Amino acid sequence: MATVWIVIIEDRHADAEVLPYTNMPAAISTAWEWAGTDSGTTEEEITDAMARDGWILCLSVGLESDSVRVVERELDGPLNR
Repeated sequence: MATVWIVIIEDRHADAEVLPYTNMPAAISTAWEWAGTDSGTTEEEITDAMARDGWILCLSVGLESDSVRVVERELDGPLNR
């Protein structure tokens, strides 16, 4: 199976957006591009549970619960529960 990286954007002003990538650097770059690098962006610590669930990066943006994260998944892989 092939590995894909999924960028999940949660913006309170819009529906969640899900963007698939075939390589991790491109996914991480997109996440940082969306979040921006101003003082309102915080890179969250990835806990052991998050890492087990495939989380690679989690960014909180601003004060209104906007966020973007990158998760690793297997294409056509099993459901993670």
